[in-house]
Amino acid sequence: MRVPRIVSVSLALLTVACGSSNGPQPVSSMTPVEFQLSNAGAASVYVYEGCIPDLTITELAHPSQAVGRLDGCPICECQALSCRQATCGACFDSGQEIAAGTTETYSWIPVDVAVESQGTNTCTHTTALFPGHYRIDVPTYASAVDAAAKTNARVVSQAFDLPADTVDVALAR
Repeated sequence: MRVPRIVSVSLALLTVACGSSNGPQPVSSMTPVEFQLSNAGAASVYVYEGCIPDLTITELAHPSQAVGRLDGCPICECQALSCRQATCGACFDSGQEIAAGTTETYSWIPVDVAVESQGTNTCTHTTALFPGHYRIDVPTYASAVDAAAKTNARVVSQAFDLPADTVDVALAR
């Protein structure tokens, strides 16, 4: 039996401004959401993966907007006194197989990440997300070749509400 692979993204320095106690409060930024990408189909499906799986998370408020995510390489917060350029290793950069009857787990911290240049370095602004309606969209592919080229995708979508501990995403049935 294959053990699910856990891909997690952590933010080393997270600064969140929480507003007043009278209005809605952000979801706890330290509580990750586990996306269970499951394949109940008869054949493997593939997901493109660079440093993190290729997927989109969208806040479904009006107007809806995509949530920014880090690409897996930690970058310091722009509010930090100094940011040094991060040096990261090479990423997978290909099609990740999710075999028939298996599940892959992707751990996501519910924050919106905006990346900006600060001199010759890069830094981030992170904002904890508020409770509400969201959607995850995962492009899936029939072969590793299609996934690596990002061609012939079939997008699987799953709506969910924050806060959430686990969100099941059926990639194939």
